[in-house]
Amino acid sequence: MWIEVFKTGSHTDSRGNEYSYDAESLDEIARIYNERTSDSESAEAPIVKGHPGDNEPAYGWVERLARRGSRLFAKLKNLNPEFVSEVRNGAFRRVSIALYPDLMLRHIGF
Repeated sequence: MWIEVFKTGSHTDSRGNEYSYDAESLDEIARIYNERTSDSESAEAPIVKGHPGDNEPAYGWVERLARRGSRLFAKLKNLNPEFVSEVRNGAFRRVSIALYPDLMLRHIGF
């Protein structure tokens, strides 16, 4: 299942720092992630609730990233059925990504 997780433009992190991302930035995020996860599944980013400091618990995993136009999409896998039910019932209004400083995807928070 592919979902939209990010888009170009200005974004503010949890510390109040503002960053700008263009299409090339999204391509770089996808490239880094896809290369690292192709080497090792242990590099896969979890799907989480909120933005936990320890990236746990995981409710699924990100298999791949891809840019389509001005948007970044994630292909999800191994989703927890109860979590899927929560999403379908509207328990989460937003999806947000967390990145490491090198632009590697850390997690996707719902």
